[in-house]
Amino acid sequence: AAVAEPIAAPTVWDLYYGTNLARLKTYGYEIRDLNTGKIVSTGDDAKHPITGGIYIRDKVSFADFNFNGGFRVDFFDVNTKVLKSITTDVTGPDGQVASADDFRDSKMEFFVSPRLGFSFPITDKTIFIAQYGKMVQMPQLNLLYVNDSTLQRFFKTNVQDVIENSDLKPTKLTQYEIGFKQQVGDYINLGVTAFYKESTDLIGVGRVTSVDPTKIPKGFAAYLNLDFAISRGLDFYFSMRRLNRLAVDVAYTLSYASGTGSDPYSKFSLANDATQQLPNFVYALDYDQRHTGNVNLDYRFGESDVPSGFAGQILKNMGLNLLFSFSSGRPYTKRNVAQTATGTAGDFLLSAKNEVYRDWNFRLDMRLDKTVTFANKINANFYVYVINLLNTEIINGIFEGTGKPDDNGYLQTPTGASRYENDPVFRKLWPERIKFFSNWGPPRQVRFGVNISF
Repeated sequence: AAVAEPIAAPTVWDLYYGTNLARLKTYGYEIRDLNTGKIVSTGDDAKHPITGGIYIRDKVSFADFNFNGGFRVDFFDVNTKVLKSITTDVTGPDGQVASADDFRDSKMEFFVSPRLGFSFPITDKTIFIAQYGKMVQMPQLNLLYVNDSTLQRFFKTNVQDVIENSDLKPTKLTQYEIGFKQQVGDYINLGVTAFYKESTDLIGVGRVTSVDPTKIPKGFAAYLNLDFAISRGLDFYFSMRRLNRLAVDVAYTLSYASGTGSDPYSKFSLANDATQQLPNFVYALDYDQRHTGNVNLDYRFGESDVPSGFAGQILKNMGLNLLFSFSSGRPYTKRNVAQTATGTAGDFLLSAKNEVYRDWNFRLDMRLDKTVTFANKINANFYVYVINLLNTEIINGIFEGTGKPDDNGYLQTPTGASRYENDPVFRKLWPERIKFFSNWGPPRQVRFGVNISF
């Protein structure tokens, strides 16, 4: 494989090509003109963001009431020059675009996030619980910094790309939970929790234009705090302590995730098109998964609860674990098969945004193990672990034109059908070409091993 060689002495052309054409992040080191020796990377020194947090918590317990309270203080400073405004004229008094007089020093920002939780018994076997918390997540550093040359080029022209933004704010999360736990007899525990999570100031790609269309910036796409998301649902669980060698755990979650953007790039193509209006409606997000759950069965022999004789020696400290997991499909937008496969421009949506859902996934894992003790000190746990015991097809991704993981619809187009009919090499290789490994989960895998403890 070819390996790119580093540029020993970058020139002005290297700077132009790397920043303006190849979009390399060329800050953090000096670039000099070979002829004059002058530094041409002014303002693009290494970046030194400052971030940290302090968390204080206290717990108070009474006979019939438990309280957990605290707060976290986060602080963050990009520690670089920040544009005073990206929507006003950035051609300053000196006549230069995005020069020193268009920037200000960044400021340290502080965020206080309270966390509260309490529980109390309703009966001797029923406990009520409730929690409230606020959290912040700092932006990824690679979304914050951009070199001066790239910034100036974005302001002057309509570039089909997205520019970093040093003025991004942290994403804020507010979470509520309420539920109860119930003990049934001596072995069974039940529980249900309702949750609601709201995320604001999510980072997405939006279009920036000047408040005066005759001024610079002309219009470009940038990372902005413009999206929000809401998740809500119910968690259920059932747990049975080991009884007659069998322990059981069951968990199930019903959830709904909606918002205005699934990821930072969900509006990328529209943000780069000045003729389009960015949508701002709520829809099911890409990670909306209504049903998830698992059933864990563990059947295990101990030291003494085994038959006598040779069979007992084999079964002693042996166990079988079965884990069955299931999940409903995630949403996608149905598209015209022919236009999706060939990349034809035009209106090719056949459903509303994320209106169609994939099929369910099911998986069964098995682990058989036995612990043997040597010299009364060393424990060796020998195991056989089978992932996806039934070798079911687990689909993680599909082509939106067909809803299938191994067919993008190209063979249904006139061009694709003709190639498949007349080109034997294409006919042989196409099925493998279209199979992306990321579209599937793991097939059956068998692993043997031993864990040693002493």
